[in-house]
Amino acid sequence: MKVLLVSSNSSGVGGGERYLVYLAKGLCQLGHEVHGLVGAHDYMDSIAGCLSDAGAIVRRERLVALRERSLRFVSACLDRSRHRKLAGIYREIGPEVVHVNQQYDEDGLDLVLAARRASIPVVGTIHLPMCRGKLQRPLGRTRTAWMKAWYHGVSYTKILPSAETAQEFGNFYACQDTVFQVDNATFEGGMPDAPVAPRPPGWNGAAPVIGFVGRLEDQKDPLLLVRAWVLLRTAVPEAKLLLVGDGSLRAEIERVVSREGLTRDLYITGWASDVRPWFKLMDVCALTSHFEGMPLSLIEAACDGLRIVAVLGPGVPGVLGHAGWAVPVPHRDAKQLADAIQRALASDPPAPSQLDATRAYFSVTRMARDVVGVYETAIDGFRGPSHAS
Repeated sequence: MKVLLVSSNSSGVGGGERYLVYLAKGLCQLGHEVHGLVGAHDYMDSIAGCLSDAGAIVRRERLVALRERSLRFVSACLDRSRHRKLAGIYREIGPEVVHVNQQYDEDGLDLVLAARRASIPVVGTIHLPMCRGKLQRPLGRTRTAWMKAWYHGVSYTKILPSAETAQEFGNFYACQDTVFQVDNATFEGGMPDAPVAPRPPGWNGAAPVIGFVGRLEDQKDPLLLVRAWVLLRTAVPEAKLLLVGDGSLRAEIERVVSREGLTRDLYITGWASDVRPWFKLMDVCALTSHFEGMPLSLIEAACDGLRIVAVLGPGVPGVLGHAGWAVPVPHRDAKQLADAIQRALASDPPAPSQLDATRAYFSVTRMARDVVGVYETAIDGFRGPSHAS
């Protein structure tokens, strides 16, 4: 099968874009011909390179990211000249199916409409539905009415990464019949070999390291982990905190840690194009997000054999169900999280049989097979030119 994977160009970092890389790798391993369409922005260079390394034939074009549009998704829907241009590119490549990485429900609508104009079956992966609380957001009622009308009028196949997100999206937009759920994945057999990251200055190898991978933003709630780490220090005074990522909360995190007199025991890497070297320094990897689609960082940590601790929320149970050694935290509470981290530190690493089963389930070929099944359904149900806009 010839597949075109299209990035929404919204970001060059994060799990949503790594998903495309993992999917490309799996599809190529199964013998499919994979093409990738990626924005020409500098911040997309890394993703374009990773897609190429995964085996995809990559084309760079000037794609307009949602954040660049003054009227956001309204502009994306009404930009017919952009739809025509993209449809021409799609036809030149000539895939059997176009797969758009939408990120969330308002993203990539122009990319979907272009595929319909080109009369090519289209599938969209929506990592975060963003339906909950939509009415409470700026222009919430207008946004909700527009998006409900759009998803009612534009019928195409959607993939969501967890049972919770699939239910949320399907119920909100009353389109359950076009929603499929496919669990995310990471590299075959666990994370590939990578060099060990340099140990932060003053950190010795004996001190336990609590790790975190993700954007330092409200959704990921790294401040909850910081508070838990401060509490943990009363029982494990030598524990270090390693945050792999960056974001708007960095300054606040540094202020809190400085106020506690723990600056030397915190290390923030900044944006990391490859998290594997940092995993090698961690004793426990923690996830504290308010919500996720299905967190790739948690899957990666599990497949690397790390002890993991996760606050329960949308997208998390699907990972923990295949990582039996993980320690769940039922409530968003710093003390509970600190206690869970302490238990994880005292626990044994996963048994080889457990780790093998986890890696087999979260392999890119398993995900790619599942996604190809969705492609086949989309192609079988495609109604040809009547879909054109």
